[in-house]
Amino acid sequence: MKALVRSAARLLYIGVVLSSAKSRAETREWQFEQYADPMHKSGIVAVASQASDPDGGDIVTATVRCWSATADVDVRFVLKSGRWFGNESVRWQFDKGPIRTARWRLSPRGDAMVVPEASANEIVRGMRNGKDFVLLLASDAEHRYHIPLAGSSRAIGRMQEICKR
Repeated sequence: MKALVRSAARLLYIGVVLSSAKSRAETREWQFEQYADPMHKSGIVAVASQASDPDGGDIVTATVRCWSATADVDVRFVLKSGRWFGNESVRWQFDKGPIRTARWRLSPRGDAMVVPEASANEIVRGMRNGKDFVLLLASDAEHRYHIPLAGSSRAIGRMQEICKR
């Protein structure tokens, strides 16, 4: 009887371990990195980022970065394929909130939509406080990018700490 209870307990333990490992693998956390600022010798560039869910389409990576020497913040959404569709109009939504619309500029290389400085703090605050972010291209309703915000608060918080923001 004791052997049967031990076997059942072992199987239950293995099931719990496998289940929690699967949950961790499914929940991707935001990434954080920092490196020496090539433009400012004593500065650091801090970056928090997360890729959209791969849903059979292209992947967009949300990137929030700052420079400790200047405290400048850059928020952009980089398209993996390298080229944006249509124009600079975008729509976005945090969680189940209202869908917002704006014009963001295209990066010089054409691979990213860059959030204007005036809107960057609002987007960063939403990323730190939300659970999900959806980016839609206003010119093409088919392209919808879901970016999970799990771990964004921690990664962006580390970035802001380095840049004193």
